[in-house]
Amino acid sequence: MYLRKYFLITIVLVFINYKLILCDQDISISSLPNPIIFKRDGIFKKYKVISYLGHGVQGSVFLIEDIQTKEKFALKVQPKKTHLTCNYIAELFKTYLRHENIVEFYGYYNDSNYEYLLFEYLPITLLDYLDNNIETFINFLFIMKQMLDVLNFLRVQKIVIGDFKFDNMMLAENLKIKAIDFGHAVFEKKQKRLFSDKDIKNGKNNHKKYLYIAPEIRNGQRCSSIADIYSFGYVSREYINDVTIKDGKVSDFFEQCLIPDPKIRISADVALIHPIFNTLYDFVFCFADIKNFEISDNDTKIKLHDRIIYYRHPKYSFELHCCCSKNKREFSKFKLNQNQKLLQRKTTNQEEAEQRAYKLLKFRAVVGNHVLPIQHLTFSYHNELKKLFLKLNIEQVKYKVVKNTLKEKTTRKKIMIKILGISVLIIVMAECLLLSIIYRINNIKNK
Repeated sequence: MYLRKYFLITIVLVFINYKLILCDQDISISSLPNPIIFKRDGIFKKYKVISYLGHGVQGSVFLIEDIQTKEKFALKVQPKKTHLTCNYIAELFKTYLRHENIVEFYGYYNDSNYEYLLFEYLPITLLDYLDNNIETFINFLFIMKQMLDVLNFLRVQKIVIGDFKFDNMMLAENLKIKAIDFGHAVFEKKQKRLFSDKDIKNGKNNHKKYLYIAPEIRNGQRCSSIADIYSFGYVSREYINDVTIKDGKVSDFFEQCLIPDPKIRISADVALIHPIFNTLYDFVFCFADIKNFEISDNDTKIKLHDRIIYYRHPKYSFELHCCCSKNKREFSKFKLNQNQKLLQRKTTNQEEAEQRAYKLLKFRAVVGNHVLPIQHLTFSYHNELKKLFLKLNIEQVKYKVVKNTLKEKTTRKKIMIKILGISVLIIVMAECLLLSIIYRINNIKNK
């Protein structure tokens, strides 16, 4: 009897565990509707599932195709009976997560079995890309800058990703990166713990695979968006170490990202102006000596007036105030206080780099109502800034050519005046000499 009872209990436990495993497993393609009818932009459209892409927090991701337009999308699907509803994620994307370095969200839908989230499709994760490509240091810096742009945006929104890593980043064209997985994201005011008291007691929180997560999150403490800086610094340093870059600026930067105490850890807005990123702005120069001009190139108009550039673009318009322009406007979202200035520690080979970083801070970019350091300009604005300085460089060369031409003309004119003056003097002297000779001849004849 006892054995029979024990056997039945064992069968029940195995069945329950099997059910739990099934719930945690990826959803199969065959279990999905075919076609999937999804409402996008107020219109119901039909999609067919092409392939399975992977597993995210509480759901599976599939590559799907619009049957009519053949446009591809990423569809996240999860069963309705999960503790984290897709509707919450949908509201997060619709209301807060609108940024060019965050995956574009197209809509939410549900049926009797599943919830669906529709996103733009990006074919490769940043982790896969870096695992299969040896990227140049300057290109990796540009990738790092974009990740910090995302974290700076989330800092303002007071959102913590909590699980920042390279396989939660996708790669688009021209090394543009996009954050995709916000399943663990929380607001600073409404937090949930990633590690329970039991996890902490058993040491699970300090397992090797979780060391990229900030200490305050692993220890079950309240955290702010600065926790993601730790994760960013950890995974970025791992890649930097693999390519063996030895530079004082690099070491200093990661030391500041990986400070265990979040109160003194560098924040995303300050990290973006660190000298490690100076090389991304080698194209920037003072344009005070260039005369006012106005040019048009296709849909872009550039006007320089009194050391302020007005850059008009269909999507990415801004003003740029020169580093030496008068009556500078204060930054609207950024202020480097005394404690943060001390974070920019000097080493023997770092002083010049820091001077360059602070000189860059003297420029002002005005986007809408916001006054920003140029280091805070995101991917598209950064690329437009490069195009702008290419134009400025051409204008500067033109100005120098005109200036040199005028200088040559002035020099030539001065030489001609001198020659003419000397010629006149010679003629006058010759006439005087001739008159003197004539006078003497006449005197001799009179005698």
